Amino acid sequence: MSRHAHPIQLHVLTGNKCEFSKKEISERTAAEIHFGSRDFRMPAVVRKDKIAKAKWKEVIKLYTDYDVDFVSTSDVAIIERYCMTYSEYMKLLGVRAEIEKVATSKGADPVSTFKAQNSIGIDNAINKKSAALTALEDRLFLNPLAKIKNIPKKEKEPEKAIQEQKAMFGD
Repeated sequence: MSRHAHPIQLHVLTGNKCEFSKKEISERTAAEIHFGSRDFRMPAVVRKDKIAKAKWKEVIKLYTDYDVDFVSTSDVAIIERYCMTYSEYMKLLGVRAEIEKVATSKGADPVSTFKAQNSIGIDNAINKKSAALTALEDRLFLNPLAKIKNIPKKEKEPEKAIQEQKAMFGD
């Protein structure tokens, strides 16, 4: 049997354009390499961080509830990176809120007010974390655009079928 470029699950999801038989599909499924398992274990670094731990549970729930086959334990490292980046992002937002609170409080000295209003460094860090989160969300199919790109396109009806329909209905 010749090896095709796409995994068999992708062929099936896109409508089995190559017209594999059920036997060929089962043989290819058994022969393909499956990395990892579906047993997602939370890394210790994520377990120690409350925000990252909550995000981990949320992401894993999405993958297990929808029975996504393309995510396995081999992807734990990127999910960990996403959760830790999300946690750092949320902490940076908290720091910025504290800085703004100090700047707007009564009796704040002019130097701390000036520093708070010109906290460009924290804003740059927040923007970098946001960009990193967006890139990771694309890889993990966690944002709407990435999900849409992953949905197989429906095949257009062949011209012959359209002509037959027109002939039946007299159009």
